[in-house]
Amino acid sequence: MHHPAGAARAGERGQALVLVALFLTFLLGMAAVAVDVGRFYTERRFLQNSADSAALAAANALILGHTQSEAEAEARALLARNALDDPTGTPPALPSAVPLYADGHAGEGAYLVEGILFSGGEVRVALRNPVGYTFGRVVGLTQQEIGARARVGFT
Repeated sequence: MHHPAGAARAGERGQALVLVALFLTFLLGMAAVAVDVGRFYTERRFLQNSADSAALAAANALILGHTQSEAEAEARALLARNALDDPTGTPPALPSAVPLYADGHAGEGAYLVEGILFSGGEVRVALRNPVGYTFGRVVGLTQQEIGARARVGFT
């Protein structure tokens, strides 16, 4: 039995429509991922700059002869000022007064997750801020913890 030429074309057109719909869904999904990942990288850079400047301010205060608590106050004041310019619109909280470390590494400066730590001629500052997904919410993702650490040695 022969099919008319028009019937074959109609089936092909329907198949093309499905392929276009799948491609557009994939394309929109990739654009959504790019937006969320871009926000995370922007926040990471912002937190890194804040941590760097706070660590430098604290080290500079110590070099100038200020006490450790004065140096920490200087670092916290700088972090508070910087937080107002957070690119995500959700300013990070000031770091915990008691330094927080990665699981299983309490007291190890290299594993500082949040806080300001003074030890052996160096200052470490670690910040973190949860950033909400924009498009990831569609698949159940709510937020991603973004963090940064800085270390300044001085003599």
